[in-house]
Amino acid sequence: MAFNTPIFLLLFFPLNLGLFYLLRLGSKPVGKVYLIALSFIFYAWGEAKFFLLLPALLCINYIGLYFSPKLKKSPAKVLRFFLIVLDLAALIWGKYGLDRLPLGLSFFVFRLISAVIDQAHDERVVSLLDYSLYIVFFPQLISGPIARYDAFTKALQSWQPQFSDVLPGLRRFIPGLFIKVLIADPLAQARLDLLSYRGSGAYEAWLMVLLYSLYLYLDFASYSHMAIGLSQMYGLPAPENFNLPYLAKNITDFWRRWHMSLSSFFRDYVYIPLGGNRKGKGRQILNILIVWALTGLWHGSSLNFLLWGLYYGILLLLEKFSLAKVLEKMPVFLQRLLTFFLVSMGWVLFAFPKKTELFDFVARLFGSKGAGGSYALYTLLNYGLVLVLGLILAFGLGKKLQDSYRNSSLSQKKPIRAIRFVLTAGLFILSMAYIIDQSFASFLYFQF
Repeated sequence: MAFNTPIFLLLFFPLNLGLFYLLRLGSKPVGKVYLIALSFIFYAWGEAKFFLLLPALLCINYIGLYFSPKLKKSPAKVLRFFLIVLDLAALIWGKYGLDRLPLGLSFFVFRLISAVIDQAHDERVVSLLDYSLYIVFFPQLISGPIARYDAFTKALQSWQPQFSDVLPGLRRFIPGLFIKVLIADPLAQARLDLLSYRGSGAYEAWLMVLLYSLYLYLDFASYSHMAIGLSQMYGLPAPENFNLPYLAKNITDFWRRWHMSLSSFFRDYVYIPLGGNRKGKGRQILNILIVWALTGLWHGSSLNFLLWGLYYGILLLLEKFSLAKVLEKMPVFLQRLLTFFLVSMGWVLFAFPKKTELFDFVARLFGSKGAGGSYALYTLLNYGLVLVLGLILAFGLGKKLQDSYRNSSLSQKKPIRAIRFVLTAGLFILSMAYIIDQSFASFLYFQF
């Protein structure tokens, strides 16, 4: 069940949120049971075939974590290692052994692993309810953000959801919905139109690169906004996932801003345990390449994802050991432009799992099919407004205006608050009208 479907927006979400506060379930054990049950219903709705995989992994991991603190140090380590191997085996089976990846598997497996590793430093036996809610909490179950076990379960200890959390959550959720259905999806359609046009040349290909870069960011960022907003409505934490990544001045900066919960997961649970930069330059280079190869393979089993991961590993190594000082001497505008270009070239690898299609598209970028241009112009005329809005959002103008508003005294004045309420309601109505009128488009990261 995706967030941008009528069944979720008009039935599942308002009904369960209304009952949650009407029956005053928050902060009580029954409230946790309620959210866990809802989360299983939410997951089963979208993943009936492999539904049992989620509760099976949850139960096995919890049993292991329950007994781990009661064991001596060495047996406890062996048990935790077994749990991590089991979780990774499930992930590998889902990605390589099945025709279709079970929904959300990549994300909830990482939550399972986070619990195993964090509990090794804590040694406390968390309650079954708290553990289960951390793993299956429906706003974050399918595509993150990847909340950390220690942060989430500590928040549950003082969990006191208030109805006053709902309005701020809606102000985060509804703009995300609007961006998804009225900006990201049309950008994706514009790219598909260009991709299917047989006469497209270099101009069309470069426009496709721009459209895909904007779509990928806005699609995933909008999902994260919605997930964070939903979590906030229940008074539970969700880490931020994006911080204007296309304003990054280098690749290192980009990965501090893009899919931050995934980047920090690989840093803390893979790179640092491998030794990080503490065991010499040669080992550091190897560690970086391992981390980025794994990051690529996490996204998919096709060769292009491995190449995409290694592409970033190589760029980061070049930046770390030779190019950083050169880049710093460039004007900020050129730093950002170069970074956006390199990231967009990375998305070309990301977009084409079939190598023949990838090679054909790269050749088209450099004129193998001629310059083209007529259909690119036609696309700009048809999707120009959406493209402009996408550029504004992707490069931060919308966030800057929002931050300026929040930091000003205007934000507290009743007429302005009323206008904001009307605008938010208007965005929701427009989004619903578009959803009902158009065919459903799932979030891209549901595939990973």
